[in-house]
Parts: sequence; C-alpha cells; structure tokens
Amino acid sequence: QPLFVKSKVAISRPFWISKTEMSIQEVLEYEQIIWGTVARLTSSFVTKRNNEIGVGVTPPLYPPIYAIKTPTPLAAANPDYPATFILYYDACQICNTMSQKEGLAPVYKLMDNNFLPVTDVSKAKKFDIVITANGYRMPTEAEWEVAARGGLSGKKFPWGDPQQIGAA
Repeated sequence: QPLFVKSKVAISRPFWISKTEMSIQEVLEYEQIIWGTVARLTSSFVTKRNNEIGVGVTPPLYPPIYAIKTPTPLAAANPDYPATFILYYDACQICNTMSQKEGLAPVYKLMDNNFLPVTDVSKAKKFDIVITANGYRMPTEAEWEVAARGGLSGKKFPWGDPQQIGAA
C-alpha cells in the first residue's frame, strides 16, 4: 500500500504536453541561448552537469552525456538521447527561454535569496510561478499521469482494467 492517501485530482483547464522528452540537443540549444556563448555554455552548464553526474570520478558513474561534438554549429555528441540530470532551476529557465522565443509570457520568476529577480540561472535560489502566464511550463503530477495514460481515465492501468503482463 502506498504511504500516502489516495485522492482525486481534477484538471480544471486543458493543457498541451510534448509527445517526447526533450533531447540533449534541444537542451543544449536552449542553454546556449541562456548562457550566450558556447564557451559559457560549456563552463557553466556542460562541465558542471557532467561533474555532478560523476563523469570525473574513476570509474565514471555515467558517460559524459552532455558532451559537445562541434561548437559551430552547436551539435551534441549524443543529440537524440533524452535529457536527464537537469536541475529544476535549469528546467524552469529552459521553459522561460522557450516561452520568450515564441512570444509567450514566461511562467517562472527566478529569484535570489532576497526574492529579487535574477536572469542568471546560476544565481537563482527561489522561484515563483505566474499561474496566469501562457508560456511553457513543466506538467503537474496529475497532468503527467493523464498524458502517460493517453487520456484514458478511471482505469487501473494505462491500457484499461485487465492486468496483462505483456501490456506492461
């Protein structure tokens, strides 16, 4: 049994969600916009991210998945891999950058410890969500479940009620 109480959550408004996770190539392209140059992207995001996932230890815990194959044009060494090991503030900033690129209102307000707005993601310590904004954001847990079930609701499994080992 789960340790939490089951509850029903109602999704009160429609939402869009991507069919797939963001690829490493997509993340690096948005991070380049955020950091401004490939050099800053490499020093501020790629190297830091690879170190945080244990690339620099012997033996490495993971391969350097955020390696850059070529700086111009920016090409990831593993472009089609799904982006993993993304910090929440990085994800918020990527959502804001995607929103700004398409002329939408950013959802996340990144702030420092004094609740002052920051544009440099490395200085972000807190965030606020602008619920009325029409920009990109991460899905809620309930939205993720609806999307993972393909819109099927009220059933035990994403494929329906029968327990079919092969369907899992």
